[in-house]
Amino acid sequence: MLWLSIAWRNLWRNRNRTLLQISAIAGSLMLAIFVVNLNAGLYTRMIEDACRAGSGHIGLYHRDYQANHQVGDTVPADALLPKLAQDPAVVAVYPRVRLGGLIRSSHDSRPAATIGLDLAKEQAVNPLLAAKNLVAGRWPSAGLTPGVLVGDRLASELQVKVGKKAVVMVQDATGQIASELVRVSGVLHTGVSDLDGGAIFMDRSELARLIGRPGSAHEIAVVLKDQQAIPGALPGIQAIAQAYPEVAVLTWDKANAGLASGIALKRKSQGTMFFVLYLLVAIGTTSTLLMSVMERIREFGVLRAIGVGPRFIRRMILLEATLLGVLGAGTGVLLATLLGLYTATVGLDLSKMMKNVDFGGVAINPIIHSGWDLATMAGLSLAIALLTVAASLYPIHWALKIRPADAMRSY
Repeated sequence: MLWLSIAWRNLWRNRNRTLLQISAIAGSLMLAIFVVNLNAGLYTRMIEDACRAGSGHIGLYHRDYQANHQVGDTVPADALLPKLAQDPAVVAVYPRVRLGGLIRSSHDSRPAATIGLDLAKEQAVNPLLAAKNLVAGRWPSAGLTPGVLVGDRLASELQVKVGKKAVVMVQDATGQIASELVRVSGVLHTGVSDLDGGAIFMDRSELARLIGRPGSAHEIAVVLKDQQAIPGALPGIQAIAQAYPEVAVLTWDKANAGLASGIALKRKSQGTMFFVLYLLVAIGTTSTLLMSVMERIREFGVLRAIGVGPRFIRRMILLEATLLGVLGAGTGVLLATLLGLYTATVGLDLSKMMKNVDFGGVAINPIIHSGWDLATMAGLSLAIALLTVAASLYPIHWALKIRPADAMRSY
C-alpha cells in the first residue's frame, strides 16, 4: 500500500497534465470500442440479411454450380425440402432458381437477372421482399399470365407500368432459348443497385418449368436461428445431402465469398486504424511520464544519495504508469458502455449521410444498431493498459541514468 500511495501522490502532482492524459487514453479506448461494437452490429445485420436474401446460413448447391453457374446445375429441391424441414435446428428452407436472362417490353429490352422464389413463403423473411420495398402494385398471384416483380430502375428504363405485359427470355437446361409472357404485378426498390436496375422476381416453380427442370432449384437456402447455430446444424444437413451425390453443402461464408472477404478486409483496415491510434496514445503517455520524471530530477538525486536503489525508482514509476493506464482504461470502458447502450437500443441514424448504399449485394440499413463484441472490448482495454505501462520504460531508463551529485548540483 505504501508504494501505491506514493505513486498515487506523484501522479497528481500536476493535476491538469494527468487529467489530460487520462482523457486521451479514455477517449482513444472509447473510440476503438465504439467502432468495434458498431461494426459488430452492422456486420451481424448484413450477414443475417445476406443469409435470408441469398445463400441461407447453410446452402445446398449442385457441386459444379458455384464454379460455372450453368443453367442445368440444379438440385432436386422438391425431394430435399421435406427432409431438411424436419431438422429441429432449421427455421425455414427456401429453394431458388437464378438465371441470367432478358426482359423485353413494347418499348425496349434489357438484360436482367431472373430470380425464381417461393414468393408467398419468403415475403416474411427475405429483406429484399419487405413490404416497404414494394413501391407500386402488389405481390404476384396465380393466373394464366405469370406475374413478376421488377426493379424500379429497370421498370423505368423499360417504361413498363404495373399491369403491363412483357416477355422474359432465358436459356433452358438444354441450351435453347425459352420465353414466357409475363405481367408486371409490382415494382420493387430493394436498395441494392444491381437488383433495382437489373432483376426480376417470379415464381420459382414457373421458372423451373420454363428451363425444363420442374421441381428443382439452383440454390436451397437453409435458414437457422442465427450464425451460432451453424456448427450444430451442419452435420445433420450434410447427412441428408449424402443421398444426393451431386449436392454440395456450403456455409454462408463459402457460398457468399464476396461478402465474407469484404468484411474480413474491413476488419483488417480497422486493425490498422487502431494501431495508429494506440501508437499516438503510447507517444503521449511516454511524454507525460518523461515530463513527470524530469520535474523530479533533484528528488531522484536525493533518493539515490541516501541509498535508495534503482529497484525502488523503477517500481515507483511503473506504478504511476499502471495507475494512469487503469484510470484511463476504466474511464474509456465506462464511456464506451454508456454510448453502446444508446446505440444498441436507439441506433445511429445515418440516413442523411448514406442512401441506397449496398455492400456485397446487401442493402445497408441507414439506422445502425451496435452489438457487443465483449472479447475484443476486453482485448482493447487490456492492450491500452499494458501499452501505458510499456510507455514508462523509457522514462524509467532516463531516471536511472541520473547521477545524485549532478542532480543536486544542477537542479
